[in-house]
Amino acid sequence: MTLRSSNPAALVTGAAGGIGTAIVDCFIERGSRVLAVDRDASGLAALQRRSPRHAAIVPACIDVADPAAMNSAVAAFGELDFAVLNAGIEGRVAAVDVYPAADFEEVMRVNVRGVWCGMQAVIPTLERRGAGAIVIISSISGLMGFPGVAAYTAAKHAVIGIMRSAALELAPQKIRVNVVAPGFVTTRMTQDLERQLNPADPAAAHEAARQRTPLQRYAEPAEIAAVVSFLSSDASSFCTGGVYAADGGFST
Repeated sequence: MTLRSSNPAALVTGAAGGIGTAIVDCFIERGSRVLAVDRDASGLAALQRRSPRHAAIVPACIDVADPAAMNSAVAAFGELDFAVLNAGIEGRVAAVDVYPAADFEEVMRVNVRGVWCGMQAVIPTLERRGAGAIVIISSISGLMGFPGVAAYTAAKHAVIGIMRSAALELAPQKIRVNVVAPGFVTTRMTQDLERQLNPADPAAAHEAARQRTPLQRYAEPAEIAAVVSFLSSDASSFCTGGVYAADGGFST
């Protein structure tokens, strides 16, 4: 795959979150035009204020699980070279037998249907382009189980399945599809999970995860973005259908 020599174009969903913002930063540094999708309008506005170059971001305050909204945003933006389907929610921490059905459905709607809608929105433009790269953000919860987060775990396993089928379907069109599976990252989502897992002492939950990680620390969002940047560049031109764990060895 060869990107346009100037102004390659990217879609990033969940762009206003910790990992999403770091991904946008990487693409802006590469000189890319960015369609930034998030349902947090204030977060998108803050993203545009990060630097003078960020002001050129095209924000789309929409629900990633709304196919009409996603299709319209992509059509209005124009041709794409790559897409990063990063949007996701952590949901509630609760055992399977008491997990509320409505919460389960919302996690699946955003985390799985959102990826599905994103794929359907971007594939036609990448096919017209004749090449491209799609990166889906899963999690180590897509590689292994954790108590209390069955909905999130199910969703993150599911998007790996979507990737594996799509990678085979799209290879003849020179469209590469891969997954990045982050471990524990310094983000709002991780902090919320720590609070839910141990309301009395979230710091203890943080420390337990840190100690279980072979590299003995959490990742910074920029470290996850660097893997995404690699997978959406010519440097990874022979990589498709892969799951890239960026978890400090946690899932080893």
